[in-house]
Amino acid sequence: MAGPFQADYVFGKNNLVVLRHPKGKFLRINPNNLDQIDENGGVGGFARWNIELHGEQDGLKVVKLKSQKSGKYLRIYNNGLTIDCGGGGGKWTRFKCRPTSGNSFKFESCELAGKYVAVQPRGVVVGGGGKYTEFSVWGNQPDAAPQQPQVVYVQQPAQPVVVVVQQPQQTYEAPPAEEVVPAQETVAAPAADPEPEPEPEPEPEPEPTY
Repeated sequence: MAGPFQADYVFGKNNLVVLRHPKGKFLRINPNNLDQIDENGGVGGFARWNIELHGEQDGLKVVKLKSQKSGKYLRIYNNGLTIDCGGGGGKWTRFKCRPTSGNSFKFESCELAGKYVAVQPRGVVVGGGGKYTEFSVWGNQPDAAPQQPQVVYVQQPAQPVVVVVQQPQQTYEAPPAEEVVPAQETVAAPAADPEPEPEPEPEPEPEPTY
């Protein structure tokens, strides 16, 4: 965008904006007749609009567009036959903002359904909602559009899958226990008394010699 109007505006709060129409310039009040509108604006004072938010209708934001230069309001009246910037802020100056894409919108009269602000090849007129009724809206400061609550999805870590494989039970027959023969206690025989030595036989007396 040009100049101080760099921020996308999506009607989050009251703000000072410029309205770029399909022919590439900006909607403005006529410098020679401040109640009239023309298509030849840049981003100077005649093309600047104060956005005033006025609730909702049919689920759409409702706004009034007040010229910063003249202090008067954009309006569609006379049964949808007339558009100018001579409004005082009454019912004919209320518009529903129909979003198209990004910061682009169409401005439909709240009182006269199907009647839109338009810049056609022949100039500023009341349109029927076609391609010439779409405007990109640029603010001089960041918008404060209500943010949608963010939904945060927390992915739980996958739980490990435990597979239990049951093995068939095998029966093992214990080998027969060996018969244990108690060891026999060996008892030593008592020692035999020693046999007495035989007494020596007496020697025979010698026979006398006569």
